[in-house]
Amino acid sequence: MSAPYDTVDVPRLLASLCRAAERDGLCISATRVRDLVNSLREDGRREAQRDADRADARLELATEFRVPLPEGPGGYGEVVVRRRALNSTLFAVTDGSMHGTCAWVGDQWQYLGDCGRDAAYVHDLGSALALAEEVAQLERASIEASIRREAGDRR
Repeated sequence: MSAPYDTVDVPRLLASLCRAAERDGLCISATRVRDLVNSLREDGRREAQRDADRADARLELATEFRVPLPEGPGGYGEVVVRRRALNSTLFAVTDGSMHGTCAWVGDQWQYLGDCGRDAAYVHDLGSALALAEEVAQLERASIEASIRREAGDRR
């Protein structure tokens, strides 16, 4: 941005980006938002610290974070990081289903009803987002392998 820092309302800008992304059906990377907040904290100015605190407070209200699968064949997909409860600091990596939700437990998807909430909601936000990025990569590779197998079956 070319404007001086003191003319930019960062929390308002973040909220505007999130509204635009939601309207257009896009995802804002929670990791990118966290990076912006951390860069504000490192800035050292009182205004930057205040804006980082306000942005952090808004992130605390989020109950889920959507991590898109890398682009590739098969269309759009996502992994969803969900907060256990509004006041909780525990998160699970899920498939985003509304019914029959699966959570990534260990190294595989398991139905939440089978593994239980205590086994699924074990991550802090940072580790849940990092794991979700890994799972998104695995899911994209799995989709691509499935498409290749299916294409081979048609020959």
